[in-house]
Amino acid sequence: MTSIISAAEMNDKLSTIERVLAGIERGGGAIHLRDLTALLVDTISMLERNPGLEVAADDLYAAAERFVRDSHVGSLPPARKQRLLTEAHLRFHRRLRGALEQCELDDQRGCRESVTLRAA
Repeated sequence: MTSIISAAEMNDKLSTIERVLAGIERGGGAIHLRDLTALLVDTISMLERNPGLEVAADDLYAAAERFVRDSHVGSLPPARKQRLLTEAHLRFHRRLRGALEQCELDDQRGCRESVTLRAA
């Protein structure tokens, strides 16, 4: 799949993901998880297939799902759940940045526009 990705478009996706994650941290439930799923699929589909990015997206979703699922049970200490979610978010952001940088370097992928992400 070939696509042209604008920095504004990708930053908008990342901002929306951050807002959904903040909603999850404030006690959001299944609706926020559904939104996160759609956002992650949409974001990674904008780029060439990248297994590392896909795994990072899966990890982020899994951490968010655990955060929601365990919010009423208390099976993990809250600080640990928060740390796992934060670390998964940072990994996803780093993988996305790496995928975009690779896309810039490889003209054959069809990404013809330079993309710069804002810091997470």
